[in-house]
Amino acid sequence: MVRTNGMWGNISRIVAFVFAGCLVSFSAFAQSTAPWPVNPTEADEIAVARLRWRDTRFVFDNYISRNTLDKSAQLTYNPTYIQSYSLQPRWYFTEAFFLRLRQDLILELTEPDRYGLYSSDSTDHRLFFLNTRVELVHTDLYEIGGVHLGAAGRLVLPISLASRASQQILGAGVSTELTKSFPRVLRGLALSAQGLYVHDFGLSNVVSTESDISCRPALTTWNEAASTSPFCLGGLSVTSEEVTAGLSAELKLTTSLTLSTGFSWVWLRGSNLADAEIKTLTGAVTLKDGSHTHWRYLTDFHFALGYLLRDWLEIATGIYTASPRWGLDGSPRNPFFNIDTQLTLKATILLDRLYVHLT
Repeated sequence: MVRTNGMWGNISRIVAFVFAGCLVSFSAFAQSTAPWPVNPTEADEIAVARLRWRDTRFVFDNYISRNTLDKSAQLTYNPTYIQSYSLQPRWYFTEAFFLRLRQDLILELTEPDRYGLYSSDSTDHRLFFLNTRVELVHTDLYEIGGVHLGAAGRLVLPISLASRASQQILGAGVSTELTKSFPRVLRGLALSAQGLYVHDFGLSNVVSTESDISCRPALTTWNEAASTSPFCLGGLSVTSEEVTAGLSAELKLTTSLTLSTGFSWVWLRGSNLADAEIKTLTGAVTLKDGSHTHWRYLTDFHFALGYLLRDWLEIATGIYTASPRWGLDGSPRNPFFNIDTQLTLKATILLDRLYVHLT
């Protein structure tokens, strides 16, 4: 069922319209005034390099499920259309050492689903924040044979609805990346491998509710309404640790056309469950945590083709699949293309380069 009416639906359409209008206006301005080439001039590069906040960007992303375009793919038509607004500022201390922040704002225009992207955060067509991510990054700690080692420290500020319901206090972790460039392959090829570890600190090992957060029902109560209990009974325990390993590649086909792809393996560890004392007619019974394992396995895949309209504006389209390793029926999922696969359309504005052009 699709439902895009209501205040937030109208606001989203206005935001999308204004955003598209800004892109058209900027492009028209570029064509009617001094030339804004796709490839920046040497003067532009020097001006951008002098900015402490270079590489700061704003990203507007659209996700549409593949089933949205094929009504026959499901017994009950269940389309998904999600918009993402992401501000990603940076502040450079040196050429390779900088502070990076990311804040995403999410809105689903279709009826929120129990599963899929951001299902744990969807709140009836309301805009909501994802967690704030702050990183201190060094991209060139060591180099050997053209392979560059980078590392970062990360703090996660739990402001999202899901993190609030999980009573998380803070997330902290470290990441590392190995990068190798091949400038003679077409217009340039970059290969990289990434690793990430994050630990979440919280006050509870299960999800609880607030007055404005509805609790998702347990998997065994498919047709029941949301639980009125202060705890999400029957749900998974709160995630306490995350380990990610990934590979990615970026190939510049021309000066304006870029092909990018990446695949990640994600391991999430749920919190241990406390002993439960159950009173019976014959006395009390202690139920211990009988879980075989609290590890949950996911995969993340993306493939996109980007086109540089201006040196400050890139449009990209592709596919994105983030899903559990196993389906609800216990069968393994195709990690590249499955029911959770999303078609994406993204616009990236490099604010530093736009600033240089406008000034």
